[in-house]
Amino acid sequence: MLAVTLLLQSRLGAETREFVSDDAGHFVTMVVLRGLVLSGNLLSPLHYIVNYFEHYQILGLGLWPPGYHLFGGAWTSVFGVSRGSAMAMQALLVAGLAMTVMLAGWHPLGPLLAVAAGFGTLLSPLLLAGLANLQADVPTALTMLLAALAFWRLLMHGRLQDGLLFGATALLAIMTKGNAIALALLPPLGILLSGRWSLLRRAGFWIPALVILPIAVPWYVMTYSWTSAGFRFTFGASYTGVAVPFIASQFLLVYGPFILLLAGFAWVELLRRRDNVFAAVMLALVLANVLFQAIAPAALEPRYLLPSVAPMLLLAARGALLVAAAAGRVWPSVRRPVGLAALAAGVLIPLLTSPPDLPTGIGARAAAEEVLRRLPPGDSVLLIASDAPGEGAVSVELIMHEGVNPRMTAVRGSRLLGGGGYNNFEYQPRYPSPEAAMAQVERLRIPMVLLDRTPAASRWAHVGQLAAMLDRPGAGWDRAAQVTADGRTWDVFLRQADGATTDMAALNPLLRPNKGPRAD
Repeated sequence: MLAVTLLLQSRLGAETREFVSDDAGHFVTMVVLRGLVLSGNLLSPLHYIVNYFEHYQILGLGLWPPGYHLFGGAWTSVFGVSRGSAMAMQALLVAGLAMTVMLAGWHPLGPLLAVAAGFGTLLSPLLLAGLANLQADVPTALTMLLAALAFWRLLMHGRLQDGLLFGATALLAIMTKGNAIALALLPPLGILLSGRWSLLRRAGFWIPALVILPIAVPWYVMTYSWTSAGFRFTFGASYTGVAVPFIASQFLLVYGPFILLLAGFAWVELLRRRDNVFAAVMLALVLANVLFQAIAPAALEPRYLLPSVAPMLLLAARGALLVAAAAGRVWPSVRRPVGLAALAAGVLIPLLTSPPDLPTGIGARAAAEEVLRRLPPGDSVLLIASDAPGEGAVSVELIMHEGVNPRMTAVRGSRLLGGGGYNNFEYQPRYPSPEAAMAQVERLRIPMVLLDRTPAASRWAHVGQLAAMLDRPGAGWDRAAQVTADGRTWDVFLRQADGATTDMAALNPLLRPNKGPRAD
């Protein structure tokens, strides 16, 4: 499974893709946690984190729980900080999810359909997209499936150790990404669908709360102001009214009518007989994820449905088994081929009609290489004037050249010359005119500016302000190079030499973390 995953990742070109948006935040946070260990700063983590933030103002601590980043920090400590290392880690997680599906279905479905369900999960457009990105949704899907399998054991046996296992795996999922809070809906839905009401009288059913709540609740209370700042919507019926049609359309797009039909056969069988606890738990996991996405107003993105892929494929495999059994009563010799063909057709239809949404480059690597060639050796400070994806992607490319202790300072223009909410959704320029913005740059004596010339970047006011000043004759800046790559054009400007270096004493306080994203 891992070999096939790595082959698919290579075919998708993942090893050459740039880290943009959330990918950049995940990568840098992993690097920072790695640096905490390797630099010997475990006893003074805040000092190290603040110092790193002064060099690269991109960090996901608090915006996401630390599970994914701790794993990434450990991984990069062993295998190094590089694009290839990070993508190999992602391939391992994707292969782990597909393998878990295969092993989970081995006895309930039989080896043939279990293997088909594992590869069907791997070939889902959502998982293929996660294979080419640094997505926290992939480990979230894996840990949520492991939690559901632990809950299946709890429903079957009701033992205290099964409850502890469910609590531990659910906590791991919840501390990987907030979407896994949907697991709170799994126990009531699982009991309702399986009819195992007697479990409510067992200590094993209630013990998971004692494992999860003391750790998860303080974390989410402490970080809610950061995470909620990124919500695109607000709680209420208006959001749910928008979310439900979106989720329904994505289910049809991602799974296709054939997988939905096969899963529907499994659902109907479960509602009629209620003796298949495995199918009940898989359906409960799908419903828990859907209900949570219809309530939590973070955003409407297809990747948030990724935790439903594995249980949907297992349910579809159960439906294919029912189809095969029905066909076998008429033509016994075609029983196995019919089930396998039904599931294979269901997997291939969405793959052919809805290919994975893969990221595109923005020329950040080429721009960063030009910066490194021309950066003044005695004053390694760069101002990046771009949009948020551009700033993050260039910062990541520069970080890949750094060690545990960063030396460069890559100043994000959206932070120095602008501000707003999480990811700058409420962005506003800090200065009313090009002259005022450039005056701040001159006061700080920043030696180099990387200017993004694309329309997407020019919509950010500070980018246009800097462009207006840098293009003026006699402005005191020389255009040292121009880089065009992946549809973006980047200009490298150097301040004309006057012997002065950057005023770091004045710059660093402007780059430190503050009391929250909205104060930015």
